[in-house]
Amino acid sequence: ILFFLYNKKLFEKDAMKKFAKIFGLLFIIFIPWIIYVFYLGQISNTTPLLQSPTTVNFFNTFSEFLFGFQTDHLNTILVSLWPLTILFVFLSLRRNKRIMPETIYLILAFLLPNIVAFGVSLLLRPVYVTRYLIFTMPFMYFVISWLLSIYPKKIAMFGRALLIIIMISTLIIEAVSASTPVREDYREAAEYLEEHASSSHIIVVSAPFTIFPVLYYYDGSSALATIPIWNMRDKGPIPPFIEEKLPTELEIVKANHDYMWLLLSYDQGYQEKLRIYMDTHLERTFYKQFSPGLYLYGYKLRYYD
Repeated sequence: ILFFLYNKKLFEKDAMKKFAKIFGLLFIIFIPWIIYVFYLGQISNTTPLLQSPTTVNFFNTFSEFLFGFQTDHLNTILVSLWPLTILFVFLSLRRNKRIMPETIYLILAFLLPNIVAFGVSLLLRPVYVTRYLIFTMPFMYFVISWLLSIYPKKIAMFGRALLIIIMISTLIIEAVSASTPVREDYREAAEYLEEHASSSHIIVVSAPFTIFPVLYYYDGSSALATIPIWNMRDKGPIPPFIEEKLPTELEIVKANHDYMWLLLSYDQGYQEKLRIYMDTHLERTFYKQFSPGLYLYGYKLRYYD
């Protein structure tokens, strides 16, 4: 819309009416889906706990679009190159002072959603997540390609080849490295539980929706449960965490079991409260971190002479 308002002369006279019809049609198409989601009560399942972003998150987005999710050390090196990137952009613009309208559209389509999401996250509610903005990534690639095309052919080819080599290299690092920050190692956690948990033990998972990757990897004899307690077969949303109900839910979970394994990941704002309650009411005998944000605790439930 901003591009249209800025370049009205490039469009037909009734272009605004056509745009309004398209937007209206898209809205009507999505109405049944919105009604269905509200009817099922699944909204709470699709609203993860998000933190307010910083400028580091903003610049990290562009780095992640090019080089993927890397370790903090490597990501710091990549993001620290942004002054050279800005210098490269200015040098490119000096070589070609006139920017085509198509290029302006690509730049707006790339930058504006990120800026708006960042502003909304600071002023209203945190919504800034890199994967939510992935639709802007193709526009960024087009802008980079345009910047390289301004230079002589040999330099442009060298720049494209170098960028592709770096992107492939960082992709391999991301796929192979065990320290990739967004990789929760549920496989290793499940294998550990298969080896050490018995039929008299119970495995408790929180947040509740993380039971799905555990079920995918785990093939042991221990019972599985979640806190808050959630029956996946029941229709409706995942029950919210209510601290006052925690003693009752713990009694339900630990009944007829000798030992409890507590697997915590994807903190939804109550993980620390849950851990502290377990530590103050049960005897913790085990702790292990499998990956950033994925923790396993062990608690003794019964004692025998």
